[in-house]
Amino acid sequence: MIRFILFVWVVFWLPKSSYCQETVGNFHAAPFPYLHSSDSVLLYLKDGHLMYDHLIEKNQTLFSISKYYGLDIKLLYDANPWLMGEKIKIGGRLKIPIPINVINDDVLSSTDSNYAPCFYKVSKGETLFGIARRVFNSSTARLIEINHLNSIDLRPGQLMLVGWINTSGISPFKRAEELSERKAESREQWSLDSGFVNRELMLRQDKNLAFWNKGSHQKGLLVLHKYIAPGTIIEIYNPNMDIAVKAKVIGRILPGTYPKDIDMIVSSAVADHLGAIDPRFYVKVKYYQ
Repeated sequence: MIRFILFVWVVFWLPKSSYCQETVGNFHAAPFPYLHSSDSVLLYLKDGHLMYDHLIEKNQTLFSISKYYGLDIKLLYDANPWLMGEKIKIGGRLKIPIPINVINDDVLSSTDSNYAPCFYKVSKGETLFGIARRVFNSSTARLIEINHLNSIDLRPGQLMLVGWINTSGISPFKRAEELSERKAESREQWSLDSGFVNRELMLRQDKNLAFWNKGSHQKGLLVLHKYIAPGTIIEIYNPNMDIAVKAKVIGRILPGTYPKDIDMIVSSAVADHLGAIDPRFYVKVKYYQ
């Protein structure tokens, strides 16, 4: 009788306790963090995706690891094809896709015990703007601030602090949110690209002084302009960064609201795309009129 009771306890109770999940926010995280504030999370790009090599430790399973990182188990296998024929071992590593939107570049996170710092290793030919905007959807100004840089020049092998990640785990909703944001950005860029060319009008090119409010966080590739008509799609080129972006003029600059030498007010999204560092910067503008 005692053996039977022990058998029932092992079969029905032990698996539940070993895979017990704690609720964190609106998702179920692992019962203990797999990342700690003392860890340094080294990120890299692979096939256009941001990745992290997770070190497998005792009592970790594919199920618990996928839950912690908010991953569907199929995605974990896709990122690690070798799993199809082998078992995971302590000390081994798993490639984990990391959503950009879980990396917080707020400096306040640096003192929060619930966050671990994230670093990125600079490759040959990479620029500060490219890492900030194209890789982490951040700004050059923010990376300069948190890395205490005196120059925008980078060297291969240099480790860049790019933000902090919450050690409680990644919500699957964050992954879905990132996919939705990427689709929205793609649709916006397609709309701007297709609306730029107008062969019935004359292409004009001007040199403009642009301004952006560094404390603002406006979404959308939008500008106010001194003389270009609202509704016009313009191409803005930053010669200092050798970067161009298309944006939509949504209105005129009201007289007396900004200095007279300012030609356009750009949203923070436009400034980020252009790699702007100072609030005032010169650009070249192309538009049809």
